[in-house]
Amino acid sequence: MYIPFLARENVSAVVVSGQANKKSVGILEDMGIAVIKTTRVSHLYDSIAYHPDIVIHPIQRHRVIVAPNIDESLKDSLRACGIDFIVGDTFLKRNYPFNIAYNVARIGETAFHNVKYTDPVIKKCYFKDGIRLIHVNQGYGKCSVVPVDQNAFITSDMGLKKAGYRAGLDVLLIRPGHIKLEGMPYGFIGGTCGFIKRDVIAFYGDVYSHPDGDSIIKFLHKYGIKASIIHKGPLEDIGSIIPL
Repeated sequence: MYIPFLARENVSAVVVSGQANKKSVGILEDMGIAVIKTTRVSHLYDSIAYHPDIVIHPIQRHRVIVAPNIDESLKDSLRACGIDFIVGDTFLKRNYPFNIAYNVARIGETAFHNVKYTDPVIKKCYFKDGIRLIHVNQGYGKCSVVPVDQNAFITSDMGLKKAGYRAGLDVLLIRPGHIKLEGMPYGFIGGTCGFIKRDVIAFYGDVYSHPDGDSIIKFLHKYGIKASIIHKGPLEDIGSIIPL
């Protein structure tokens, strides 16, 4: 069964930031993974203008919802990899909360977001597929979450932790900060990584650069997941690595 952001089989394609460096992209391509790189969305501020999790939300196998103001070349890249897309209703704008419509944290059959701003197309798809959407104050939901299993995730957001516990999920809470995001004081753990194999999460940066690195690795091992480092240096929020 396909579950967005997780990998129940080997990953054939991923969406990454157009700012990801050539070496990291090469590592993924050498594994036989097609790499779809985002293009800059001029309506967003620079720190997140290339972030995949701001403009794309996977919902089904080979199908994603995209913001209407993504570049046509990104749509062409999705088509070339056999990915169908539905254009969402929400035109993204520069500042919060008008840039969060697609940044929903999906954990198995449960999703978390500030539902006042969730794109209506996502809501309709969730309702059709029986996915429960739980309100949290955090609008940057996917940025703030590392899906590890259909019932487990990592976050530095206390509100998401509490909501996850209430939903019966296993949650590792880590300290906020210690993650690079150009132009901002810090980034979020969910934006640093994504599945590249059924049992491997790729991190853009060294997990151990975070003070809770040991806890992160132990939590991944609890679910049979290994970490792969595809970029030297500290953890960096590049808007998630989205497996398709």
